Amino acid sequence: MDVIKREEVTEKVPILLDNLNGKEGVKPSVIVKQLQITLPTVISYNYKSELESINKGLLVFLKREITVGSYSPFIGVCKLLNQYKRAFPKQDRDAIYSLAAKRFDYDVEVFKNSAEKRLYNVWELGQLLALYYCKNNRFKEADSCLNVLIDCIESSDPNMPALRKASLYYDLIKCIDGYGRSEVKERINKILQNNAQHIGKDFCSVGTQFSIPLEVIDQVINQLTEDCSDGQALASFALHFVPSEKQYREFSDAINQSGTLLGLFKHLYFRKDGYLSHVIEPCEGPDAQKEIQSCSTMLQHMSAVLHVFIMRWQETGSLNADMVMNHIATAKGLSAKRISIIEKGISAFFEDDYITSISILLPQIEFMVRTLFQLQGYVVTDNDKTGATSDALGSLLENKTLVINGRDIIKYLQLILSWKTAWNIRNLYCHGLEDAFNEPHADRVFHIVVLLATLLTLVEEDQCNCK
Repeated sequence: MDVIKREEVTEKVPILLDNLNGKEGVKPSVIVKQLQITLPTVISYNYKSELESINKGLLVFLKREITVGSYSPFIGVCKLLNQYKRAFPKQDRDAIYSLAAKRFDYDVEVFKNSAEKRLYNVWELGQLLALYYCKNNRFKEADSCLNVLIDCIESSDPNMPALRKASLYYDLIKCIDGYGRSEVKERINKILQNNAQHIGKDFCSVGTQFSIPLEVIDQVINQLTEDCSDGQALASFALHFVPSEKQYREFSDAINQSGTLLGLFKHLYFRKDGYLSHVIEPCEGPDAQKEIQSCSTMLQHMSAVLHVFIMRWQETGSLNADMVMNHIATAKGLSAKRISIIEKGISAFFEDDYITSISILLPQIEFMVRTLFQLQGYVVTDNDKTGATSDALGSLLENKTLVINGRDIIKYLQLILSWKTAWNIRNLYCHGLEDAFNEPHADRVFHIVVLLATLLTLVEEDQCNCK
């Protein structure tokens, strides 16, 4: 976004102050836009008196907007406060968030008395408030705000798909992660448990629609637990959640035609009535990039299925950390110390501690990939003047092929771990970006560890051949 130049401060700030203080005919959205382009320059060049005047004007502006117009000015101002936290004294931040809380209360009352129950009218501002309260150790207010949001979810559109509601609850858990709030999390978990029979039945988000009968997932889980050993069940799980080229292609065709996708995962779910229906927008860009984008999108939408599958499998009592570690222990090339490290990450995953799980398991994935290629006869070090150094994961995965039962393992690893225009989890994590740490990523990292352990087992049986 463009910002004003330093020499424009003396001209632009008075206009902004007039608007903040109530100049007639100026829309709130225009004022927020003026703030967004003016504040960075005022803060960068330390215009103290101008900043003090803007702070005072903000209070006047927000007081005026508590019961009129839209909630969006409060969201815009709160995001600016989060972005330029040090520029605003704590008392000013508290005062602004106090006004935001009044607007939130007003919007909640409107929501309760509205027949339409538009959740987005309260959702984003409520999350911003809850996070602010948590960061400032105002946990009683945070819990109150979170419980109001939960009440709003439960009383919202009765036709909202169950998995869509579940995704909102996961957003709340993510919002307060690291701040305790055990009572709120316990309430959310009870709601999810009570609605378990509906979660997975359908999934809805902006621009997409899914329908996956839960009994189809349960049938597969039952088949895995009843007809297979633990190792066979995990191997089947690992391989089936790597899409086949046919599935990628059908998904890509559906995207590019902006059509409806039916019957995508029939083979995965072993039943004709197991299907994924989907309406999405076309991907844009060069053909190669378009393919990566469509495959990455497919995996994003498949994440809901993966999460529900893992959750339902855990509920049967058959999937647990011990079972997974027994499988990993059969993998070739992993020392006892390495297995003990992986065990800590797997245990964290089953304890829903996805930050710890990702932090431990991602480096181990890189080691497991390197081990797999070494066992296949590849040289996985690059000699330079300082001696032998390990290839980076992205380089390691290039120009290699590993296809099992029509499923391209290398492509899957690249989409999730290393391609910058896809998920890119490995690089997000290595650069310390917050986006690396979330539940879908934790599910994928867990799946890849099980997948690589399966491949390292197949190496011993000469069933896994890289080319």
